[in-house]
Amino acid sequence: MAMRNAQQENALRDLQMGQLKQGIEQENALREYLRGADLSTPEARRGLARYGTPGLEAQRALQQSEAATLQTSVAQQQLITDRLKAVKDIQKSARTPEDRLAVHDAVHADPVLGPYLANMGATADRGRAQILNAAKTPESWTAFMLESDYGLDKVIDSQLRGRTAAVQEQQLELRERELNKPEAPTMTEVVDPSDPTRMLRVDAKTYRGGSLGSAGVLGVSGKEPSSAKTAEKMTAGKELFDTQMGEIRRSYDALFEMKAIPSTTFTATENAKISAETSGLGQNIGRVLGTKAQSERNIISNARVMLLNAVKQATGMSAQQLNSNVELQTYLKALTDPSRDYESNIKTLDNLENWVNARQTSGNGSVATPSERTGGRTRAPGGPKTAAPTSGTSSADGVDTNNPLLVKQK
Repeated sequence: MAMRNAQQENALRDLQMGQLKQGIEQENALREYLRGADLSTPEARRGLARYGTPGLEAQRALQQSEAATLQTSVAQQQLITDRLKAVKDIQKSARTPEDRLAVHDAVHADPVLGPYLANMGATADRGRAQILNAAKTPESWTAFMLESDYGLDKVIDSQLRGRTAAVQEQQLELRERELNKPEAPTMTEVVDPSDPTRMLRVDAKTYRGGSLGSAGVLGVSGKEPSSAKTAEKMTAGKELFDTQMGEIRRSYDALFEMKAIPSTTFTATENAKISAETSGLGQNIGRVLGTKAQSERNIISNARVMLLNAVKQATGMSAQQLNSNVELQTYLKALTDPSRDYESNIKTLDNLENWVNARQTSGNGSVATPSERTGGRTRAPGGPKTAAPTSGTSSADGVDTNNPLLVKQK
């Protein structure tokens, strides 16, 4: 009986090691693919499916991220439109210069409309000057009121058209994603030619024989203890995360050595030249010329998907938890932006490592207590902190309700 138990334990250990080896090989192959892949093209996205579970997870993470961005755009368009309509209602009763100034100040102080108007080139000072100048005579005031009301109607109409375009873009993206969805594998089980004691789960359409690591092999079939499987996946995920972070550090160090990334240690003239090279146009030129610096920037920019998968495995968090975690998304966005200065990105690397280490031991995405963390370490001084709100009472949409414009809307 003892010998049989030992044989079963050895067989289980072999299964686990086989799956771990296959996962690492797929992750490495996917990482090489992402180095030169342009994920903005449908062909490159479909190519992710060739790398088994890691590739499909990368594809799913990319789709979820883009869908969230589109939904945010549509929601922002609708929010701006609603605020503009509210301003129109308020302006109907604001017929004196004093009332118009109050509405004007409230609109430019609004956290939604203020930035929107600033992007259009409308400043608070210029608007106040126009109101005061128009109030000098009854004739000029009447003309100003008509022009102001007409102008607001045009802005609302333009905003409605913009929202319609955003919705259409979202629908087109969803249809394109459905058309480009990779064909699901037809899974079946076969006896492993290299080990008759275990079964392999394979894609019947692409499997042509062989064992773990061969084309069409999806993994080892059979159940494992859930706790051991989770620990194994988190360990492999942490190794992948450490590898990814090391490569990003190497790329940032290489850019720093080449003086191809802004830095607090460089002169203003050097940083100005570097900023031009890291702009959209500058990076396009770098791609055409095939420069070493642009190659390192591409590695950094394409690391987001792989990092997201590694964090998911290392922490045991679900895709929904990852997408809804603002702190993590902020780190990933900043970390994969090679146009930011070197020191900021190195600090972000340290913060993200602390963030993952604090959650890895718990295994469910929650922050581990100091005693649970590896080696009993706590978060490094100066780590990320959640900023306290600086505005007044917050409404359901996170906007300062002390704004007089918003009070009017209620």
